[in-house]
Amino acid sequence: MTNGWQSISGNTFGLGSTTATASVVALNPGRLKMEISSTPDVETSTSYQVHCDQLNSFGPDERATTPLTREIVLPTGVAKSSDVQCSVTATATKPAGARMTLTLFQQLASGKAG
Repeated sequence: MTNGWQSISGNTFGLGSTTATASVVALNPGRLKMEISSTPDVETSTSYQVHCDQLNSFGPDERATTPLTREIVLPTGVAKSSDVQCSVTATATKPAGARMTLTLFQQLASGKAG
């Protein structure tokens, strides 16, 4: 499933760890999201932070069962134009006995809306 979405960061986190984190500098983001899958499917708590210049947004902990997709909300006032850089960090928790993949995706602001 692409629909204009491109993978910009991600990793797979193996047995033993209990936190999955992905960080990236997104250039000209129009929309952002995280996708999380695990083996086996588990309940996870996700959160995120976005910093674009002096603007910030935070996604509080949300609990859900994998696989899941969560929209990452850009800070209010971020220009939907060129030359915007946003530092994005997404986090998900997992049981030590599960393998989890956390991937960040973006749609570019410079493309057509909708």
